[in-house]
Amino acid sequence: NYVNCLFNIDPLFIDYTVNDYHLDTLSPMIHQGIPMGNPVDLDGVNRSNLPDLGAYEWQPSTEEK
Repeated sequence: NYVNCLFNIDPLFIDYTVNDYHLDTLSPMIHQGIPMGNPVDLDGVNRSNLPDLGAYEWQPSTEEK
């Protein structure tokens, strides 16, 4: 019984061919998660109240800040 699932959507990883699963700026996975008690991602970045789906929280590049 799953709700609000995303099917057949390209997550827009940076480059999965070299195992870089960070999210691209236009990724539909940004802010689509729910807090699950994991306060940081695999890079040690704090997750927000609207976390991203996946192992890494999207961070704007220095050009986007």
